[in-house]
Amino acid sequence: MNDFLYLAPTVGVFVFGIIILQFFDKKSPLGRGILVSVFFLLTVRYLLWRGFYTLNLATKLTTAISLFIFILEFITLIVPHFELFLGIKRNYRHQEADFWEATVKENQYSPTVDIFIPTYNESIAILRRTIIGCQAIEYPHKKVYLLDDGNRKEVEELAFQLGCNYIAREEHQHAKAGNLNHALKLTNGDLVTVFDADFVPCKNFLTRTVGFFQKPELGLLQTHQHYYNQDTVARNLGLENILGHPTEECSSRLNQPMRDYYNSVMCYGSSFIVRRSALNEVNGFYTDSVAEDYFTTILLLGKKYEVIYLTERLSAGLVPENIPALFRQRMRWAQGTMEGFFVSANPLTIKGLNFHQRIIYLTGVIHWFTSISILISLVIFPLCFIFKMPPLVTNVHDWLSYFLPLMVFQFTIFYRICDNSTAKIVADIYSLILAFPVSLAIIKTLVKPFSGGFKVTPKGICTDKAIFRWNLALPLIYAFISTLSSLIICIYLLFNSESVNSLIVELRFAYSSLEIGIFWNLYYLILLTVAILAFVEKPQKDFYPWLNINTSINIKINNNIQLYGFSYSLSEKGVKISFPDNYSLPLIKHDSTVELHFNELNLTLNGIVKDVNFRSRKVDLLIEYPQLNLSEYRTLVEFLFCSPHRWQTKIVPNEIQSILILLNVVKNKILLFPFQKKQNKLGRYKHLSIKAELDIINY
Repeated sequence: MNDFLYLAPTVGVFVFGIIILQFFDKKSPLGRGILVSVFFLLTVRYLLWRGFYTLNLATKLTTAISLFIFILEFITLIVPHFELFLGIKRNYRHQEADFWEATVKENQYSPTVDIFIPTYNESIAILRRTIIGCQAIEYPHKKVYLLDDGNRKEVEELAFQLGCNYIAREEHQHAKAGNLNHALKLTNGDLVTVFDADFVPCKNFLTRTVGFFQKPELGLLQTHQHYYNQDTVARNLGLENILGHPTEECSSRLNQPMRDYYNSVMCYGSSFIVRRSALNEVNGFYTDSVAEDYFTTILLLGKKYEVIYLTERLSAGLVPENIPALFRQRMRWAQGTMEGFFVSANPLTIKGLNFHQRIIYLTGVIHWFTSISILISLVIFPLCFIFKMPPLVTNVHDWLSYFLPLMVFQFTIFYRICDNSTAKIVADIYSLILAFPVSLAIIKTLVKPFSGGFKVTPKGICTDKAIFRWNLALPLIYAFISTLSSLIICIYLLFNSESVNSLIVELRFAYSSLEIGIFWNLYYLILLTVAILAFVEKPQKDFYPWLNINTSINIKINNNIQLYGFSYSLSEKGVKISFPDNYSLPLIKHDSTVELHFNELNLTLNGIVKDVNFRSRKVDLLIEYPQLNLSEYRTLVEFLFCSPHRWQTKIVPNEIQSILILLNVVKNKILLFPFQKKQNKLGRYKHLSIKAELDIINY
């Protein structure tokens, strides 16, 4: 019975957290304040216990190692609290946007707007989509410019074909920032909007944003960034329709509204609108760093302009489409942030910023260093047990009383604090995946700043087979092997009383140290397993993204048979159609020609049946468009990407659901893999028999 008393603090904080979550809305500052304050008190309580009662002081070596790990743990736990306390207050500007939008629609305010699309090596298909989206924006006083820094003939021809202004330059200094500054000299709009080559705006982008600039103190407005393709890590784990885009959503839904409250918003480099006169005051976009967006924002703040954030999904783009591209992007971001120590726009020293702004930018810088802390912990912690030097000495009862309440409370509130954007365990896995490349970028930049140069994140990647990125996964594979070795040693020592005496620790703490070691090794083995599985790239054969869009379609077959169905997935390439239960269908063969009429678009297209899928009482069709003219393609792109309210907030699993889902990933991909392979072979013959009978290919 006494053993259960040690769980009382854990049960107490869990119940308290659930009560607060139920009684307060997720946007309530009071509710967030209570949760963050309790979390901070639990953290301080735990760190005091760790610092005064758990260090292994048996020898000089164990003392040094134990202190070092404690310092890493201290940094990892304390740093987030700066953002959490600042994030108690957040700005949401939906009602303000409604007010300003009315003035724009009534022509009370109608500044001219130049829309810039900087490009370097993106594909024609991606550029075509973005140009059409920008041209579809419903605002009369706009001009769209394609800024080609690759001087490609086919890009110039594309601009001419679509009726888009084309700008190129002979010299290509300062990468994207130089490209934008060159265009500034050749244009004269009152406001400037920038969309990266893969970002497609909604039709109401300008009507929802332009009106804010009636406030003369406003310099720049950043909008929420949505993504229309699947997150790389989630897709590789088979969770693309479940996890969404965790890291991007957490930043946009937690950090940016907090930064907005303190006038410290960070520009993303795309989907923003800026006042030209404000840009002129800071001599255009900042060119001394790869993070031109980040430091341009700081310069505007230094001139006392406001930089605000609108939490509305008014555009959508592409996230990195494979692990190498993801690493390149995050390394560039880390590099850009670290270059702040060496440039004139250093947010810690530049004139004009207030105390809160400097603290917020400082926490942003420190946040990147947690990757180094994670990486070192992955190396050192298992080695401590391998060499029989436990880094902490305590008994299990105290550990249950001090550590477990903190961990449980953190897992309880993390999902809510992050505005339901991700779970703690999912965030931990992403941190593990990115720890090594980010740490490498930080160290490289601090040792030799400005050596990296601007590297564009590749877009439009297709692969027809699975690839294991073992070379990129090597640091995590090493961590997995060392953690597994540590776990085996802990278990062996725990059940071998004679070997326990060999531990460099006070004997009365030996068994408890091993039990705690087993827990941590098991926990990190699960995280590392999932992280390594994310390096197995799934085939990505479709260049065009498929969107989950439901719209009614009339289908005409053989010029006389009329069918009625609904799309459940739609792209620029084709449509996937389902029919109601028990719907009577004629025999549909592969390569049949059909006529599709999209009722909502009033658009009629010819199509070819590429797949017929029989499942239970339903039949699905995959139909591709053989060829679209420009008018048809415009209509389709505007419907797919530009409709107002097209992009909605995704509901992602909470903490408990995420844990169960990730455990299921480990079970399915590792434990059941041999059985799945056998089932797949059996299933293939079944499909072949159906295919032969119905003359269907690619069933």
